Amino acid sequence: MAAHWVERFEVRRFDADGKLQHTVVADKLVHHPDDDTTIITTPHIVYHREPMTEIFARMAYIGRDGKEVDLVDDVRVIRRGDT
Repeated sequence: MAAHWVERFEVRRFDADGKLQHTVVADKLVHHPDDDTTIITTPHIVYHREPMTEIFARMAYIGRDGKEVDLVDDVRVIRRGDT
């Protein structure tokens, strides 16, 4: 079965009250339906709750249930302090 891909995308997740929880921006997403895994190139993840946290990596691997994410190569986590 052929892989599916998306280039240069942004996904936003909101809670039940409509408040923005997190944003994911990346250059490319490739989904492999044969094993239901996903590979994301250059993910940038922003958790919008206080304190705001940003995560960068060269690659992310997402497992078949979508609950497990492995960040690979040059992983950086920036947690913003109180301003």
